[in-house]
Amino acid sequence: MSVNPCDLVFFDVETPNVNNDRICSFALVFGDGSEPFYTLVNPEVDFDALSVRVHGIEWNDVADAPTFAQIWPTIRDVFCSKIVVGHNVGFDLNVLAKTLQAYGFALPPICCVDTLAAARAAFPEFSSHKLNDLCDAFGFELEHHNALSDAVATANVFDVIPEDACRLRDFCFVEPAASVSTQEIVRATNELVGFVHGILCDQVVNAEELDALKRWAADHERFRASKHFAGVFEAVDALVDRVEATGGAFEDVAPEVDAFFDEIDSLNVRSRFSLETLFLQRIGGFIKGIAADRVLNRLELECFAELLDELEPSERPAFFATFEDLTQAALNGSEEAQALLMQEFRKCLCPCEAEESNDSPEIVFKGSLFVLTGEFCGGKGPLRAQIEELGGVVRDSVTKKTSFVVVGSPSPSWGSEFGGTKIKTAQKYQAQGISITIIKEATLREALKR
Repeated sequence: MSVNPCDLVFFDVETPNVNNDRICSFALVFGDGSEPFYTLVNPEVDFDALSVRVHGIEWNDVADAPTFAQIWPTIRDVFCSKIVVGHNVGFDLNVLAKTLQAYGFALPPICCVDTLAAARAAFPEFSSHKLNDLCDAFGFELEHHNALSDAVATANVFDVIPEDACRLRDFCFVEPAASVSTQEIVRATNELVGFVHGILCDQVVNAEELDALKRWAADHERFRASKHFAGVFEAVDALVDRVEATGGAFEDVAPEVDAFFDEIDSLNVRSRFSLETLFLQRIGGFIKGIAADRVLNRLELECFAELLDELEPSERPAFFATFEDLTQAALNGSEEAQALLMQEFRKCLCPCEAEESNDSPEIVFKGSLFVLTGEFCGGKGPLRAQIEELGGVVRDSVTKKTSFVVVGSPSPSWGSEFGGTKIKTAQKYQAQGISITIIKEATLREALKR
């Protein structure tokens, strides 16, 4: 990426609280060497103790400072005319976007470069690519979490990164309404850890597995706006880029994998999930990884068997016995067991997909009992009303008399990748020979149109 330094502006903000929708200090450092712009900002919201510990700015420091509504008209043209460079720039730009939205301003189109992603591509041998660690490595001065010092340091880091490692991107704002809860972050983190382990356990990332990783990123795009998850997302992007550039052999992507797990280790998000649930989330991700290409090789089977052994027998869900039996049989050379194990994986990861893989089930509404589980587009209320208009009955829990369990998008309350208690109860009854059909939300909606 060859650009004129005069077209660059280096950018950093600090926030008053973990909502990350206001700014308490703001800095711009210009590539043409002109005078930097730095100011404290009155965010007109409360500070929290965690943020104060990070940057040291308190309410008394900003009480007489200008608000961002007063600042923006004087700096807006910078964002319209310059390439904005930041370290983990997506986080700072999302804070800017949400702050502007709060004051009723429109965000202009922004072109940006992320020095975090660029440093990962340029210096894969580094154990960490955080701004303070890069400054230590190159001998740059830094008063970390001072917006002006961070912006100056970002400019210094940018200068030592080779041009071919920098990627110019159009910034895409993630709406505040798409924010994610702590439980969602924990669940996604555990799933992603297992997923990457599953993909890499045979020492190569093939095309189907790469596509699965891209789909995971697309499905979780709204997580980019999360302060906790932004670094992890950048690490996933870097891994995808490296696989595409090298072909995916483990020795070629090892630095990006190490950087990914460094970001995971740096997360400090507490959860109400039990240790058993956290482990099941990881296994769910692992299964997604090894099943991504719909082929199970011996290395993947061996890794899965080892992972199952980490959970005490008394803590394993009942259906894990099937996993263990089929895995051992597959390791002993049974192709039938290997095919059945893949079928079980698909059933656990998407129970309705496995059942609907051949023929779409016939849905009779009149007199049938329906249970809805997961998250539904527009909520459950409208679907309940439509079902009942056609003579169906909607209940909150699964019993032996249930006709259909309708599965929406995964709910954070499910805890693990194996679905919630309603799905598990339905599967238990199915194993007993009781006729309960598990269907997707899309299948139900198609039937309602007829």
